[in-house]
Amino acid sequence: MASTKYKLGALIRLCDERNSELHYTLEDVKGISIQKVFIETKADMTGVSLKPYILVKPDYFAYVTVTSRNGEKITLAHNDTENTYIVSSSYVVFEVARMDILLSDYLFMY
Repeated sequence: MASTKYKLGALIRLCDERNSELHYTLEDVKGISIQKVFIETKADMTGVSLKPYILVKPDYFAYVTVTSRNGEKITLAHNDTENTYIVSSSYVVFEVARMDILLSDYLFMY
């Protein structure tokens, strides 16, 4: 079988589903550690509206583009649970769009 090269952008899809109906609460808000796992948020959530928060469904990824405190480490996590989380609208959320070509677990390991 011949190997075919793909650009990553052809294999993933951005996800921007918001918590506009407030189905998810403060218990569902997550952050991402530099160990690449979802953690309880460290942010002060007093008075914060959860409507603009983005859903991270099972098998989705979340990525934090701001890495000034992390040095050269990428802040990325894969939701390998059956739970849906919500993250700040400053995060980028995506999923593998071509599971026939790329498995999400493999992408996360890579």
